[in-house]
Amino acid sequence: MGYAVKHSTSNVDNTFRKGNVALGVSSEGYEDTATSGLYSGVAPVAGKHNLVVTSATGDPDFYCVDDSELVLLAQNLGGSVETSLEAKNYLNSRSDTVFTEGFISSNIVTDGLVLNLDAKNQSSFLDNQPTINLVSNPDFSNGTTGWNANQNTTLSIEIINGTRFLKVKSNQTTSTPGFKSGNITVSGNTTYTLTIRAYKNDSRSIFLYATGNGTGGSDIVWSNAAYNGPNPITTELTTISRTFTTPSDMTYLQIGALWSGPLTTSEVYVEYMQLEEKSTATSFISGSRSQNTTWYDLSGNNNSGSLVNGPTFNSNGYFSFDGVDDRFGVTPTPNTNLSKVTYSFLINPLGTGGCFSQYSNDLNRVRIEFTSGSNYINLFSGHGSTGYVSITTPNNTVPLNKWSKIDNLLDFDTGLFQIYVNGILQKSGSASPPTPSPLGELNLGCHKDSDYNPPYYNFFNGSINNFNFYTKISTPSEISQNYYGGPIVTDGLVLAVDAGNLVSYESGSTTTYDMAKGNEGDGYGSYDSNGTLTNGVLFDKTNGGTWDFDGTDDYISFGTQAFQYQYDDAFSLEVWCNPDSLSGFKHLIGITFGSYRLAHSSSTISFRLDSNTIITSSGTLTVGEWTHIIATWDPTTQTARVYRNGVLTTTTTNTNCDWTSQGTDFRIASSPGESYYFNGKIPIGRVYNKTLSASEVLQNYNAQKARFI
Repeated sequence: MGYAVKHSTSNVDNTFRKGNVALGVSSEGYEDTATSGLYSGVAPVAGKHNLVVTSATGDPDFYCVDDSELVLLAQNLGGSVETSLEAKNYLNSRSDTVFTEGFISSNIVTDGLVLNLDAKNQSSFLDNQPTINLVSNPDFSNGTTGWNANQNTTLSIEIINGTRFLKVKSNQTTSTPGFKSGNITVSGNTTYTLTIRAYKNDSRSIFLYATGNGTGGSDIVWSNAAYNGPNPITTELTTISRTFTTPSDMTYLQIGALWSGPLTTSEVYVEYMQLEEKSTATSFISGSRSQNTTWYDLSGNNNSGSLVNGPTFNSNGYFSFDGVDDRFGVTPTPNTNLSKVTYSFLINPLGTGGCFSQYSNDLNRVRIEFTSGSNYINLFSGHGSTGYVSITTPNNTVPLNKWSKIDNLLDFDTGLFQIYVNGILQKSGSASPPTPSPLGELNLGCHKDSDYNPPYYNFFNGSINNFNFYTKISTPSEISQNYYGGPIVTDGLVLAVDAGNLVSYESGSTTTYDMAKGNEGDGYGSYDSNGTLTNGVLFDKTNGGTWDFDGTDDYISFGTQAFQYQYDDAFSLEVWCNPDSLSGFKHLIGITFGSYRLAHSSSTISFRLDSNTIITSSGTLTVGEWTHIIATWDPTTQTARVYRNGVLTTTTTNTNCDWTSQGTDFRIASSPGESYYFNGKIPIGRVYNKTLSASEVLQNYNAQKARFI
C-alpha cells in the first residue's frame, strides 16, 4: 500500500516528520482525498533506495532507484555529486526529502513528540564512511590534471550516462600502454589500500600497480591474476582493490594501471583511482570525507544536534559511547515551562557508572544514570536541595550487555515520577515538585554539571539506538506500542521475538530474546523463552529486519519446555512470513506431529492439531509476498481458526481433538525430527496463552502492516 506522504510545515497526526515531509505511520488507509491531505504512495522496493521528495505546490514524488539512478536524481535536484553515498548525503540535507526505507521498522507514538532520534533510520543519521583519499583528483573532475600517459597513450575525459571517465587509448604497437599518477606523499612501513574502478573494450589483461622510491619500492603492487582470474577488469564496470605495506624508507608513490600487449585499438575507461591509509577499501569518495556528526530529528521540530568527540556508529544502527568523552548535545524546542515530560531510550550499557541522559539549565536538572558500582537507574529532578527527587529501580533491572527499552515519566504538576523498563512499570516515586522552568541543553551519553569550572562531565559507557522526547506523560499502552514497534495485543502474550527489534535480536548474534516475559511479572532479564538460531540462520535488514531461512536446515529453537499446550489449553500462534519457495509441507511455528503447529502445504496455510486433525485454510501464500498469519485454538468449543492478513479464512470444530504435547522442541521454521524446513523470511513470531478474538487479530495485523506491505 506504500506510505502516505504530504508537504507540511505543521504537525500532522500519526506521522513522522523531517523538515517539510510528513510521512504517515498509522494503520489508516490514506487516499488523495483524505482530510489529512496525505497522498498514498508506492510501496518501497527491497534492495533499492526508496525515497520521497515533496513539493509545496504539488503531489509527492516517490523514487525506487539503484546507485546510478540515485546519483542522477541528486544531480537533477541540484547536487554536485559523483557517487551514491555523496548523493545520499546531499539528499539527506534537504528538508523536502526523506528515505522511506528507514521508516519501515518504526510505528511509534507521535502525539506530543518533539524530538525523535533514530540511528537505524538513514534519514536520521547517515554513516558516510569517513576516510582520506590520498589521490588528489580521484574522480577526474579536473580533467586529466595530475595524470600521465605511458607509452604513447592519450588521456581524455568522456561522460557516459552522466558518469565521468578517464579514457586511456593506446596509440602505439610496441609496448605496454597505460597511465599513472604524479607523486603521492606516503609514509614508510604503513598499510595502504589501492582501488580502481574501470572497464575495457577488449580481452587484454589490466595490471593495477604502485611504485615509488625507497628500498624495494619498485612495483610494490603488481595486481593481475590475484583478482578473479587473468582478467580482473572486464568489459563491464569492475572494482578491484589491493592492500600492501610500504618499505620503511618510502616517501612517495606513483599509482596507475597498464594492460598487456600493444594494440592501437585498446581503450580503458577509469571511473576512479583511490589510495587510502587503511587495510580495507572504502566506497569511492570525491577526495577526503569526514564522518557526519549531525543526528537529525524526525519529529518535525528541527531539534537536530551534534555528536561530539566521535561516538562510533555501528552498522546495526546505533552509537557506541566510550565512557570517556563521547556525547550528543542539542537544545530542543519547545523548552519553556514543561510540566509533563517523557524520555524514551533504547540502550545497551557496557559498564556501571555514568549518565546516559541529562536535560538541564542552571535551575532545574533531569538526570538519568547508572550509579557507579551498581546496575540500576537514578532519576533526578531539581537542583541542589530544592525539589530534589531520586527514584531507583531494583538491582539488575537493566542488565549489562543487553538492549533495554527505558521510559522515564516526570509529572511536575503532581510530583509523580515513574520508570518503565521494556514496557513494564518498575518504579514510582513522588516528591514536592520543583517549579517548571525553561530547560536548556540536552545531553545524551553524559551528565554535564555547570556548577564546576570547567564543567564536570560523567560519561556513559555503552550504546544508544534511539531517543524520543515527549511533552506529555505517555500512557502504558503508548509505552507498549513504542516497545514492540506497534500497538499489538499484549494481554496473554507469552512469547514475542522480532528480528528487527534490538531488544529481541542484534544481527550477528545466535540468540533471540523473548520480549514478552516481563508481562508475566518476572521483570526483564529472566529470558525464560530465549531462542537459539541454529545452522546459520541469516539476517536481512530489509523490512526493518528479518530472519532468512535456507529451507535446508535453518531454524530457531526455544527448547523442550517451551509452550507445551494440550488440547484443553487456549492458545494462539502468530507469524509474518515471506516464502522463497512453496514446495512441499513446511513448518512455520509450533512443536511437532502429535501436538500442534502452523505450517504451509505448498501454497496453502495449514494448522495441524494432534496426529490426525488437519485444519487447512483457504488462505494462500505467494512467493515473494508478505503474509500475516494467526491460528487460534478455543478448547471450550474445540474450534480452530486461521486468519490471513487480519481476515478469517477457515473455522473448524472437532470434538475429537485429544493430544498430549510430546515435550519436543518449540521451533520457528522447522519441525523436530522431520525435514520440514521453511525456505524464506520470518521476522516475527508470537505465542498467546489465550484465543485471540477477531478484533485482536485485526489489531495485530494493522499494528505493523506498514512495515511489510
